[in-house]
Amino acid sequence: MIRINLLPVKQAQKRSLGQQQIILAVIAIVAVVALLYTSNERERSKISGLETKVSDLKTELSKLDDLIGDAEEVKKRETELQKKLDVINKLKASKTGPVKMLDELSTILPRKLWLTSFKIGGSMIQLSGVAVSNKDIAVFMRNLESSPFFTGVKLKEVKAHSAQKMAKGADVEFLSIFKMSVKYVKPSS
Repeated sequence: MIRINLLPVKQAQKRSLGQQQIILAVIAIVAVVALLYTSNERERSKISGLETKVSDLKTELSKLDDLIGDAEEVKKRETELQKKLDVINKLKASKTGPVKMLDELSTILPRKLWLTSFKIGGSMIQLSGVAVSNKDIAVFMRNLESSPFFTGVKLKEVKAHSAQKMAKGADVEFLSIFKMSVKYVKPSS
């Protein structure tokens, strides 16, 4: 006898297998979604932490920029003050220079020679004057060359003039009018 099973066992098995697969697929999808969600939340928290760090670093950077600006301002003021101190020191060093130079000039001036003009231009000095003789002019030039304050003495012009034109009652017939230039040198004392 032939037996026929009217119960759909295979179909029921197939259906039950299909349901299990659907359940497994849904569980897998839910697991994947949950995994993606947690991964996404973890990345969001990392991003938010990094954004917080970035904002903190930006505020710190702005503070450091302010400090750098202040430091540059201080350096600028320091260089300005150093320039002022240099000028003050230079003025202190040169304060007594002209006095000593004029004292030296009056010391080396021969008795029969008089200066009528004294002009300073930088380190060059233009001298004009009157002497009783050319010998007095030569002595004056030698004295200037031997002085620690002067160098490069150059006689530019010597003219003889009648003493009556220059001064009334002069004992000499002629006076020598001269012009010379000399370079002023600060002594190393």
